[in-house]
Amino acid sequence: MEVNKNYSFSGDGFPKMTKKTIYKGGVSTLTNSEQDVLILLTNEFLTTKQIAIRRKCTERRIQKIIQSLKEKGRYSHTVRKNLSTCEHANISSSFNGIRLHGQELHINILYKDDRYKKRLETCNLINIDGNSIRLFRDAIEIYLVKDFYADDVQKATAQSMAYIQRLLTIAENDLKLILVKPRAENIKLVNAHYAEIHNEIAKDLNVKAEKLRIYANDDGKLWFLIDNSFNLHEAEALHPETSKHDMEKVKAQFNDIRNNPNLPLISDVYRLVAELSFHEKEIAAGLNSVVTLLKSQLPEKHEEIVPKERPDYYG
Repeated sequence: MEVNKNYSFSGDGFPKMTKKTIYKGGVSTLTNSEQDVLILLTNEFLTTKQIAIRRKCTERRIQKIIQSLKEKGRYSHTVRKNLSTCEHANISSSFNGIRLHGQELHINILYKDDRYKKRLETCNLINIDGNSIRLFRDAIEIYLVKDFYADDVQKATAQSMAYIQRLLTIAENDLKLILVKPRAENIKLVNAHYAEIHNEIAKDLNVKAEKLRIYANDDGKLWFLIDNSFNLHEAEALHPETSKHDMEKVKAQFNDIRNNPNLPLISDVYRLVAELSFHEKEIAAGLNSVVTLLKSQLPEKHEEIVPKERPDYYG
């Protein structure tokens, strides 16, 4: 008989094992409806009412499916509080730090036994603390739903690394795998979004209902955008490979503008350049008129000047 442990998470965001366990026999296979509802719960974070609308059925039917998922140990009733709109709204409007979110990891499995293979035959998607984990034969993919708030990029990254380390330990124990080993290069961070909260430029664009998206010249991927998730007015760097470095540069640029209020804005620079270009065109047109006028005053034919012959002697 296989034991599937449920986990709750402490106030600092780290998971801890509880005493509650769900014992599963051979009836743990999910139906098609249960699989669909589980994906909507863990990947899209829909409510019971939203799932019912999506699936065109009653809320009571969805509640029964969720209860069945809980009984099979495939869905925890623990809801991550920091994902709620209320907690996001509690962030001070003066806080313009970093929110790290949307992290995805691809991890090659270093060791697995028959228990993992049997688990994979019945289920390829599990949930730990709201994080969706997709199971494959030789690898797993983790989609983190936890957000990390800090004053700068480095601190937010450090928080996420500590959380991921604890999460991998629980995943190893639950799935009977070895995922972490010294000097093993089997973990790849596939995605990470760094957003500066309450960014002034983001506020201005969101008020004007204007969008800003910037794509990289080298690979064409979206690397920067202005977003208003949870009404946080975010300037977000989200390139899958360079988001951390991009946000460090972007925030430094924003702070430079903030710390030097006399510096002209980009729109002011654009306006000045346009004015200079207009004046340069006027000056060029005036010079061209002067040259044309001077040419018109020159005689059409010039008398040929013959140099006088030099005499043979002086006197």
